[in-house]
Amino acid sequence: MFTVRKLFGTNGIRGIVNETLTPELALGIGRALGTYLGPDSVVALGRDTRLSGDMLSSAAASGLLSTGVDVVDVGIVPTPTLQHFVRDNAHAGLMITASHNPREYNGLKVIADDGTELDHSEEEKIERIYFSKSYRCASWDSCGVVDRKDAITPYIQSIL
Repeated sequence: MFTVRKLFGTNGIRGIVNETLTPELALGIGRALGTYLGPDSVVALGRDTRLSGDMLSSAAASGLLSTGVDVVDVGIVPTPTLQHFVRDNAHAGLMITASHNPREYNGLKVIADDGTELDHSEEEKIERIYFSKSYRCASWDSCGVVDRKDAITPYIQSIL
């Protein structure tokens, strides 16, 4: 019987960078999320200012792109800004952040299409895909593409 090991905690996946949270894990989560969402989906990708953010977001983006999912990279933003952006512009979001944890930590937080945290049952489905490694693999001519957009200006305008 297949048992799902728990990756997602109360607020996404957290770990010490390059120990328990590696680029390989970020790549795999990107592939699992992309497989779960399906081709022709769009995922908004944001990160905080931690040094490991570029490495982990690049790995996660590669995983998403390999499944045929497009990525909108909004760069360094607060989590609520990404959540706001996702509501109108993406099928999901992926925030690279460890919130208040010490600087050696980072994390992956999946945002649902309505801008809220992903439901635990959906996290379990992503975990199953991750652990079974049953990833969708896009053909050479249907890989996703990266677009870069400003999420901060629309967020500020929405609260003024």
